[in-house]
Amino acid sequence: MHLRRLGFRVELDDSMVQPTDEACGAVSALAAARLSESDWRTADVSLAAHPNIISSAVVSWLDLGLRAGDACPRLSSAQTESLFWFFLAVRTPSRGWDGWNGASFSVLPFDKLWTLVEDDSRPMDDADPFVRVCVCNTEVSGMQGSHWFVVAYGID
Repeated sequence: MHLRRLGFRVELDDSMVQPTDEACGAVSALAAARLSESDWRTADVSLAAHPNIISSAVVSWLDLGLRAGDACPRLSSAQTESLFWFFLAVRTPSRGWDGWNGASFSVLPFDKLWTLVEDDSRPMDDADPFVRVCVCNTEVSGMQGSHWFVVAYGID
């Protein structure tokens, strides 16, 4: 695995099943928001697999003409990013900004993530530790299929 080759310790959690076939953008947005909190290494992202939470957020936040109970459609990069900021804003009042880890957030094609990780993993003088959360899509990288997923990593 590319991340291990760069010296990262990799933990993969693919245990959850998304609520509908097209919900991966919304699920990734919620998981990314949760991984942007200070306890990101132990974050419970199981809320991202609850169909009611995903459906309510998509219906209320994105102007797609959907009604309550409609299935989540395939989302664009801009819609996925918009949902991330929505989920982060919803959690902030209960956690406060102290609960945010200062993560750098991006929506990237999967192949662009590797360049970013390689740049981040180079030794830097006096670099502060940081966390980066990326929502990636396989389709825009020329790969078959379309799937949104989240990668979160920290550099100490």
